[in-house]
Amino acid sequence: IAVHLAIRLKVFDFPKGKSIIGGQKNKLIQRIESFFVKFKDFLTYNKIITLFGVSMVSWIAEMGVFVASAFAMPDLTKKLSAFFAAPVGTLSTLLPSTPGYVGTFHYSVAQVAELAGNTVAASLAFAFVVHLMLWIPTTICGAACFVYWTVKGRKV
Repeated sequence: IAVHLAIRLKVFDFPKGKSIIGGQKNKLIQRIESFFVKFKDFLTYNKIITLFGVSMVSWIAEMGVFVASAFAMPDLTKKLSAFFAAPVGTLSTLLPSTPGYVGTFHYSVAQVAELAGNTVAASLAFAFVVHLMLWIPTTICGAACFVYWTVKGRKV
């Protein structure tokens, strides 16, 4: 949103043929300016609204996985902890981690569930179940696409 506003306010609006630094353009400056021109063309209001809508659907679906997992686990006594674990777990993936976010995701989700009043064992089980429910379908779809494109001969 900030980049979009900056472009709309013409912060990145470069005059054609002129460099932002002045003088002769070098290739790096040309590529940077080309990136921002293409980025400016991409950022239309319809595309931003569509992107926002898809993002919201994705977050709601992920919240559904957390809530469904919580209600499916009888040892997780505080079911509403799923509503707090979902955003914390999702945002924990921003932290540097191993591939698949093993560790940071589990720790964050388990801590939230435990702070809500669940046992340590139930909280850890909840974190692992949610992670598997989020990770397995994505991995299967990715592997299927990889196999399909490899067999078809399409370059990825």
